[in-house]
Amino acid sequence: MTRWLPVLMARLNDLEQGAPDEDVVLNQESMQHAISFARRYSAGEQPSAYLVGNGNVRFLFGRDWPQIGLQFLPDRTLQYVIFVEECTLPLAGVGSETDILAILRDNSLGSLLGLEQ
Repeated sequence: MTRWLPVLMARLNDLEQGAPDEDVVLNQESMQHAISFARRYSAGEQPSAYLVGNGNVRFLFGRDWPQIGLQFLPDRTLQYVIFVEECTLPLAGVGSETDILAILRDNSLGSLLGLEQ
C-alpha cells in the first residue's frame, strides 16, 4: 500500500459524510468502485477525489498536463476525460476499465496510474 492511499480513503470518507450537506445522494456503487480502483492502482500518482452532483465519485490524476478524470459509474464502467496540450487522442468517453486502461497505455499516459508502459 502506498503512503497516499490512507489519505485518499480519508478524503472519500469526508465526501461521504459531506454529501448530505451538498444535497447529494452518494452512489454507494460508485464509491465502492472508486475504492476498489484506488487499491488496485495505488502505485501511481495520488488522485484528487470529488463528489459529482449525480452522486458519483470522480478522481483526477495529474497536476499539470496531462490530466485524466475518471468518474466511477454504478454499472462498473468509467467515464473518462483526458486533458492534453495536443489533442491527439479521444478526449472523453465511457467504457470498461480494461478499455480505458488500454487507451492510457497506448498513449503513454498509464504512468499517472502506475501502469507499466
